[in-house]
Amino acid sequence: MPPNLIPSAELGEQQIPSDDCDMESIETFALTFDGYNFWGSFEACADNAKSSCNCLDHLRTKLFFAQRAGRQSEGLERSDAVPLLSLIRLAISSSYPVTCIVGSAIEPHTSFGIVDLLKHFGFDASEPTKLVRHQDKRFNIQDLIASGWFDLYQACQKNDVFGKCKQIVTFTADGATRSRFLGVYRVLNTRKRVANDIPANCPYHQWRDEPGVIYKLQHQSQFASLEGRVVIDWGSGALAWHQHLRNREIIEIFPSGRLLSPFSDYLDFSLSFNELKQLHSNPAAHRDWRTSLSAVAGIYLILDEVTGHQYVGSAYGVNGFWGRWADYADTGHGNNKCLADLMSKSDDYPKRFRFSILQVLPKSTKPKEVMRWETEYKVKLGTRVTGLNLN
Repeated sequence: MPPNLIPSAELGEQQIPSDDCDMESIETFALTFDGYNFWGSFEACADNAKSSCNCLDHLRTKLFFAQRAGRQSEGLERSDAVPLLSLIRLAISSSYPVTCIVGSAIEPHTSFGIVDLLKHFGFDASEPTKLVRHQDKRFNIQDLIASGWFDLYQACQKNDVFGKCKQIVTFTADGATRSRFLGVYRVLNTRKRVANDIPANCPYHQWRDEPGVIYKLQHQSQFASLEGRVVIDWGSGALAWHQHLRNREIIEIFPSGRLLSPFSDYLDFSLSFNELKQLHSNPAAHRDWRTSLSAVAGIYLILDEVTGHQYVGSAYGVNGFWGRWADYADTGHGNNKCLADLMSKSDDYPKRFRFSILQVLPKSTKPKEVMRWETEYKVKLGTRVTGLNLN
């Protein structure tokens, strides 16, 4: 066997190039699998490159054949390669079948859908099932997940929307019609909700006071390796937050550890402390955030979500906002005396902090100029008088 060939059964995740590496490395990896020899002929390889099967061998066949076809044009396209690399990583990390599973219960589709993927992990699509997409202006879904209240939130409904289902496949809105997979749940039973169903320490009193039903839902752990990573297109009916099972197209698969939606704009987000910690503890999974936040300097705001008190700070230097916020992710207070004093007085901190950007400046801006802008915002927002800035 030539030294550049790697059998699928021996392929490791560390051998797969990153999505943003140079195309030469991606093409070299594509050639670690010889589809012509594996399938016995050019024609057989071409046929299997069109297969709906997404076992590891077929995924590598598709990448190999795309590389070979690219030789007749301008080369392998990154837009063709990156989705296949994502699926190959997922196949390895999630113990996909290595060999062909054509002939199983998976039906052919023009695109790879969520039902196709879940079936690899034992999902029974014949049972009454709904797709559920949580998007709620009253609650931050990621905060509910991080604080441990999401399961209760999902179990409490105003109307009996899951009563005829055996299982639900749960997502959260990820922008426009994008929907990120959160898990699969068995629907065991439902009944009218009473006040005692809500624990005394639950901060969401409306779940106790409002009429409705409560479900007994059982999280299905065999799909856990996909949670937070798989994004589907919900379709045009985004306002319909629950719908009968459909094989919705998978449009993106994130690396393991991904939490946040794709980075879009510096002024278009705010991060809870839990989200900030997740961001910094999984930099490879949030490469777009790390790159963007490292590229600029500027002024940021920390909000105490309970009192409304604010702290204005500045970020500059080699790693910009990313480097400065790493201090907060590590310590909670970023070595600021006022914030450290709050943490020493209450265990509620730093979970009450929310981070956002007030102004973006070129990273080449001199520190003195960045601090001048910091002072300007302290004056505008009054954070020295009624906020958390001591100077």
